[in-house]
Amino acid sequence: MTSSKTAVAWQILPSWLTDPDTEPPENRDPALLKLTFIDLVDDSDIRAFAAARAAQHRAWLDDYRQRRAALDPDDPAAAARRRVLDLGVRYEQTYTDFWESVVSE
Repeated sequence: MTSSKTAVAWQILPSWLTDPDTEPPENRDPALLKLTFIDLVDDSDIRAFAAARAAQHRAWLDDYRQRRAALDPDDPAAAARRRVLDLGVRYEQTYTDFWESVVSE
């Protein structure tokens, strides 16, 4: 039974992978909710909060860069993995830059 389900899954996988009708992305960063109301605290607290967020995103950025650098160029799956990691690097760079700008306001 399991092998027949697996076979069916492999048959429909290409269709799912190429279906352009994909759910919209979600960004559920609790820090953004906090930022909405952060004006209720002191400026030094805002800068400390933003610095902590920048540091966390910088760590994730470094991790994505390391993962990307570690990809084996001879691996056929490397191109797909590199695309996803490139997006992760851009995302984390944007968030790092944003939080650093809040620190320097």
